[in-house]
Amino acid sequence: PPPGRPPAGRAPAESPGWLLGAFLSFFGILWYFAPIGIYPDSGSYISLQNGREPLYPIFLAFFRFIFREEDTIVWLASSGQLDSEKAIELINRWPALHVSTLVQSLFAAFACYDLTQSVRRTFHLQTAMTVLTGLCTLIPYVLTPLASASHMVLNKAVLTEGLAFPMSAIFAGRMIRGLYAEWEQKGRHYGTAFLWALLLALTRNQMLVAFAVWCAVIGFELLRYRRWKGFCILGLAVVVFVGGRGLINRIYNGIAHQGYTGTATGSYNILTTLLYLSDTADAEALSDAVQRGLFLEMHTQMDAEGMTRAFAPQGILNRAYHYEEYYDMIGFTIQQPCLFGYMEREGVPEGEQLRQVTDMAAQMDQELFPRLAGDFVSNYLATAVSGLTRSIAASGFLMGIYAAVMYVLAIALMLYLWKKDRRSKAALLMLFALLIICANAFATALMIMCLSRYMIYYTSLFYIAGLMCLRELYQSRSRR
Repeated sequence: PPPGRPPAGRAPAESPGWLLGAFLSFFGILWYFAPIGIYPDSGSYISLQNGREPLYPIFLAFFRFIFREEDTIVWLASSGQLDSEKAIELINRWPALHVSTLVQSLFAAFACYDLTQSVRRTFHLQTAMTVLTGLCTLIPYVLTPLASASHMVLNKAVLTEGLAFPMSAIFAGRMIRGLYAEWEQKGRHYGTAFLWALLLALTRNQMLVAFAVWCAVIGFELLRYRRWKGFCILGLAVVVFVGGRGLINRIYNGIAHQGYTGTATGSYNILTTLLYLSDTADAEALSDAVQRGLFLEMHTQMDAEGMTRAFAPQGILNRAYHYEEYYDMIGFTIQQPCLFGYMEREGVPEGEQLRQVTDMAAQMDQELFPRLAGDFVSNYLATAVSGLTRSIAASGFLMGIYAAVMYVLAIALMLYLWKKDRRSKAALLMLFALLIICANAFATALMIMCLSRYMIYYTSLFYIAGLMCLRELYQSRSRR
């Protein structure tokens, strides 16, 4: 067989019904006792706000259609009044959001079951190890309400996380089955994983990471089995993914937003980061007097509130936490009123303001970035480190030390198992877990802060891989 090919293994045992029942009971209890989670972004999904990914708004709209609810909730959401007494009364009384979060809860139960079953069948686990693996799949759903600032119950949140977390678990399960399957069966598992990666990307742009990991794993498999012609199929898959995602977005926007094509706001977001990293002396880099005046106006407010990196405490994690604390505040309370206020004073039509603001931000980025490139990279790395920490632990200095120790131990154990057996199944699973965690942390850090709820999609996978490595180590020593 090709190098690294896993042995065929025994036929898996029948699926234990108690396992699915346990997951359904856990998420049923959470759904029954936890309130519906309405957060600042919830309104944009309920109101089908343009610029949002299509799948979750369609999901919510489907239940409003089924129950023939009036558009009152949508109007309140679009006008930013979801926290009003009227909105809370309707949310509690009308069924659509209750049923949609029930479906999210059932989906989460099935996803945890599916991931547990994927690992169980691959590693031929007995009952005790199956229970421990199942408990690992619940880590995000327990960690977030207990350890995050929002205390979010993921399966009751009216946010994309309600669908994205179960999808990411099923995606991981399909990838695991593909990694250890015979060559003839790999296409079925990886094909299913491809579809889940597409659904993830239609739910959250951040989850494009899943498709990037899919491509990396397929490339690894093609090299592993020396199937060179398969790279043509991989290229075709990239075209289908990009084209399919673009087509679905275009159809959705054509129906829901009268052909809205979107405005690239990356330059606006980069400007937020550059404002945070800069000081007033950097205004001299701006050649346009108007832009220089707006920059100084924003900086005066930021300095008064301690919102720049100059006020950040020492330490990599502390700098990252300071950045994420003020990123949204800079964008929403300073940058947005200042730049859009300028456009209003200049008489720019409302429909044109966003485009002109992003154009102005792009010009400012181009002139500021060369002066701040070093700080930008430093800030990016600090944010990525905080993301790696939160991928397997909570926030804080002690948790940072814990995460660093866990990563070192995981890598050491993986290399040790591979040294003993180049076909180590557990070591391969750990490599996959580390790949997807690093990809998620470093890609997210490029786009936004690495908040816990963005990072813990694959926390379960890391601890499951660690569990399998310890099991394999124990078995190898027992056979001596």
